[in-house]
Amino acid sequence: MGQPKTRRARGMGSVKLYGPDNYRAVLRWTDELGRTRTRTRITNTKGEAEQALADFRAERDRNLEQQRPSTLGALLDLWLDVKLPDVSQATQGQYRWAVEKLTDLRNARLDTLRPSTLDSAIADVGMSPRSRQIVRRVLQSACAWGVSQGLMTSDPASGTKAIKQSRRELKAWSAAEIGIFRQACEGERLGPLFLILATLGLRRGEALALRWSDFDREARTLTISKSRSKAWDTVVEGPTKTARSARVIPVPNHLVDVLEAHRARQREEVERLLSLGIRADADYLFTSEYGRPLDPDNASKAFKKFATQAGLGDRHVHELRHLSASLLLARGVPMPIISRILGHSSTAVTDTVYSHLSVEDLRPALDRVWQ
Repeated sequence: MGQPKTRRARGMGSVKLYGPDNYRAVLRWTDELGRTRTRTRITNTKGEAEQALADFRAERDRNLEQQRPSTLGALLDLWLDVKLPDVSQATQGQYRWAVEKLTDLRNARLDTLRPSTLDSAIADVGMSPRSRQIVRRVLQSACAWGVSQGLMTSDPASGTKAIKQSRRELKAWSAAEIGIFRQACEGERLGPLFLILATLGLRRGEALALRWSDFDREARTLTISKSRSKAWDTVVEGPTKTARSARVIPVPNHLVDVLEAHRARQREEVERLLSLGIRADADYLFTSEYGRPLDPDNASKAFKKFATQAGLGDRHVHELRHLSASLLLARGVPMPIISRILGHSSTAVTDTVYSHLSVEDLRPALDRVWQ
């Protein structure tokens, strides 16, 4: 692979008469980060203005040559500078994490990179298939951007091997297991959280971002407008996954009663913590034992422990969202309604994720489960 040519900026510049006795040389160009650069000089003669324009062009070409990265590390740094301002905090953390995993490859020259080199680097990350998949996607995005900006003549990341990721099969819930689940929730501190996830099909982050101001007792509704997620080692709160995920959901009567009882217990907790000199956050529906908003990872661990102790086996908190959808399908609820409840971007997503379920097989076991 030869050295990529320096991208020449748009605009050739101009020399024009400026007033009765002077000339003006102007050159504008776009640098490698998409910023507009301008150089202007007023001279006494046209010849001086033309020389100034030539000097500007030489300066532009030197700058572009200096900005053109020669190593993968330099390319990744430029790509981050461009991408980070336009993505969420969680995505920023993901990008930075992936770039850090490629430290051993930072000094690799772009003109020597091959797909096999990148495959080896990704394999050496030594993490789960999903983590390696994230690293590969970041590499692909950065290299594709480099080609589009004229910084590389070819994209070695496009030829890297796809990473096979075994998908966790969500276990079906029997009527007996649902009964055990409901009974166990009654004595569990986070039982109301688990019931909301199973009944309304909320995403974990959506439920953890709920505040009491989102619960309308009179209208019996919950407003879903935010989500709490983990940006690797930092908890961040932001908008829901998609615009359609922001929604208002009616709350069944039995769940209204559960939430009211939960609110009363939470007030008692806040008073107890205050008596110990601990200031609790009473705005959130679900908090830690120390009155702080829940960390998403800790919520998942709490559910796994809860499920094991209840005799439900090794369960993942996302199964509760799956359970909610299964119950709705088993009751014959139309797909558009299920899609709105779950906050999917379209009914096609709902159909793809859940249409494999056998409604008739589920119906006898799930009949009147939540009544």
